[in-house]
Amino acid sequence: MSIVSKLKKDELKLVAEKIGLTVPGDAKMIDLKRLIEESDVFKEDYEFVKSVIEQVLEEVKPQKSQLNEVPAVNFPRYVDEIHNCEPYQRELKDNQMESMCFLVQNNEILPIIDKCSSFLKLQGVIAWCVRFKEKNSLQITTGNLTVAELSTALLCLVRKVQSVYFTTEIWCIERGQQLPDSINLLTLSPFLDERKILCVGGRLRHSNLPAEQKDPMLIPNNHLICDLIVKHYHFSYLHTGAEATLANIRTKFWIVNGRSKVKRIKCLKVSAKGKNQMMAVLPSARSHSFRNCNLSIEAVLVKGEDNSKLLNWNLAKIVEVHPGTDDITRVVTLKT
Repeated sequence: MSIVSKLKKDELKLVAEKIGLTVPGDAKMIDLKRLIEESDVFKEDYEFVKSVIEQVLEEVKPQKSQLNEVPAVNFPRYVDEIHNCEPYQRELKDNQMESMCFLVQNNEILPIIDKCSSFLKLQGVIAWCVRFKEKNSLQITTGNLTVAELSTALLCLVRKVQSVYFTTEIWCIERGQQLPDSINLLTLSPFLDERKILCVGGRLRHSNLPAEQKDPMLIPNNHLICDLIVKHYHFSYLHTGAEATLANIRTKFWIVNGRSKVKRIKCLKVSAKGKNQMMAVLPSARSHSFRNCNLSIEAVLVKGEDNSKLLNWNLAKIVEVHPGTDDITRVVTLKT
């Protein structure tokens, strides 16, 4: 291996200049190596070129050591002395800037809502999470979920959804300000109860109804939880109609524009279509439909019509019979 192959580009350029070679301005590293190795000086006086290379390396070595040298810093020996340390003061001085305050609000709703297709299952999952969060080592709760845990999970779920979709309303109510006229909930007189849940106000405050029916919880109509609630009440009450389903929902929840939301649900029971069964093959010997029928003169019949109701059918009397060739009467003359 040639001694030139270990040199860098700057070192090659210095060696070429010292041995009297003309170096092009745009010469690359491989061109410099070829220029030195193919020169007459390199071929005739190899020892001279070797001494020049050693001299160049000695000149470059102190420069590299100065670049790699790390300045000595007297770090503090104790934690209390860190504020008086020179690096700390220098960093503090360089990073002095105006202080700013940012309010970061997380508008992400619980991701578990998008993964559940049942409202009861979603409520149960949140209830298990609440039990795990509030578990106490002194009093461990075991067994199935209780009614209190399910109620707490429901409030947690509704509160999280309302904090994202009704941010302006909650902000105004908490500060005692009047809601803007552009808000659609203005006619519902919304208020925050002691559980921090946005509920519907009204004139039923002095009625004997339960509290959840007098002031139902507000639910947005453009979130998946609204669809889960509508399907839950629709299936629980055995596929009731739109008005009955809406009335059952409003015993606990108040969906914004709920009527139009309930009407969009696809009910398999209402939209189901009956199927016509295939008739069986007729037997070879069967009684004729008119063989045992007593069609005689002066008999009274009911004359039915396809386009009239049953109560509007007229009575008719047989005035003449017309038996066929097999002595079976199929045609008669009626008089109304």
